[in-house]
Amino acid sequence: MLNFFKKYFFKLMLAAIILAVIIFSLTTLTTKPRLWTDEALNIELARNFLFFGHLDLAVEPGVFSGVPYLLQSTGYPLTITLAAFFKIFGFGLIQARLFALSLMVILLVTVYWYAKKLFNKTQALYATLLIATFAPFYGNGRCVTGEILGFIFLIFGLYFLFEKNAARFKFFNSGQLLAGIFLGLAIVTKPSVYLMILPAVLIALIFLKREFFSRAFNVLLGMAPAAFFWIILNVPNFLDREPWLKILNFYKNPYAPLSVSDNVFLNFAGLPQNTTLIYFLGLLAVIFWAFLKRRDFFKRHNGLIIFFAGYSILALIYFFKSPGWLRYLMAVELFAFIVLGPALEAILGSLNFKNFSLANKAKLLAGAMIFLAMFQAWHLFTRADIFYSDTYLKVAEFVGGRSSGKTVGLYNALPIASLIFPERKFQMTDVMLGVPVLGRDFLAVEESQWPDFVVAATNEPLMLPHQNIMQSRYEPVYFNDPYTVYILKSR
Repeated sequence: MLNFFKKYFFKLMLAAIILAVIIFSLTTLTTKPRLWTDEALNIELARNFLFFGHLDLAVEPGVFSGVPYLLQSTGYPLTITLAAFFKIFGFGLIQARLFALSLMVILLVTVYWYAKKLFNKTQALYATLLIATFAPFYGNGRCVTGEILGFIFLIFGLYFLFEKNAARFKFFNSGQLLAGIFLGLAIVTKPSVYLMILPAVLIALIFLKREFFSRAFNVLLGMAPAAFFWIILNVPNFLDREPWLKILNFYKNPYAPLSVSDNVFLNFAGLPQNTTLIYFLGLLAVIFWAFLKRRDFFKRHNGLIIFFAGYSILALIYFFKSPGWLRYLMAVELFAFIVLGPALEAILGSLNFKNFSLANKAKLLAGAMIFLAMFQAWHLFTRADIFYSDTYLKVAEFVGGRSSGKTVGLYNALPIASLIFPERKFQMTDVMLGVPVLGRDFLAVEESQWPDFVVAATNEPLMLPHQNIMQSRYEPVYFNDPYTVYILKSR
């Protein structure tokens, strides 16, 4: 038994980490983190693609928003794959979260494989352990919002781009072309997080000073199919100017009506209270100190390190322009865990204290990694802000059980709407930053077209113009803070 454990130690440890992640996640799979707007939108898009062939939001039976190109905060590699998952296992939030959990497991295996290729099995295990104890890995990973799948694509893209021994296929011998395919998929999977890949890759290729134009051309050529399918799926009238003008206007300030300058000011002002960001700035400082201190380490991985430095800087700039959403830094955080162990090892290797052997340095490194993992696990279990809520589920279950064959109207309740079938659903929403109001006001029509049920939060602004209708023609039948379900009185 001891020999078996020694022989398969790393595989057993990897399996134990994955098993712990699965068990921990299953206990609060659908409630922690709570279902939220971006995830609900992706669930809705996946279901609508499965049943209607549209990656768009259903605003009433048979009618879609008409602006699918503004709703792709998470792209088709995730939503179409999720639609296929629904096709096999059925539709529901449980299925969506199991899909997300599957991606988390795939990411851990991929990180272990990649770190082992770059460094060694020990460093691969450290990286996997740090990611598995990191609270945002669960806060973002359990939601179907694209960061995890995009990072999987990113790892394969970087492997083919920078590793000399990367496998080649029979039909072409271009690591850059393969890299471009995976990097393009990463970008369209989560543009807000991975769009900075493109300039970071070009910066890295410039610094490498080897056949820049041919290598850059191959990468861009590999990215082209991902962009082409995005256009085909989301801009059916792509020869018209109007959708492109809307896209351009949207990306001028995707956080409208919030101001970019106000976001920057507030994010810098709140930096002393942002413990997660401070923690990672500290880790990044250690990593880049190692890059500068050990030139031999930098030389072995120069392309990857330049990419990581460029991407990290661009991601931080993007974060400070945003309303302070830490998920924009998810890829930087995950990648930092991959290179943190080797960076610390390089720093320790430069120390020449008396009687400080390689074995002692390895023990010190192991102690540091285990301490960080234990600290993160303590934070995960006691301090992490992974918000719990079952409100959306309970409201959707109530409506689903009472509204068979009847219509439902929802004001700004996308998480609930995503769980209600579109054949009898009307919705109006204005909660997505930078996106216009979607859907028509279903109470601003003649009475014969009013829905049988209305769902809205307390003091919902979109419902305020219809207070007389709600008081005289509807009555509340269910309340789960902050949402109330109303039923239409007999016509």
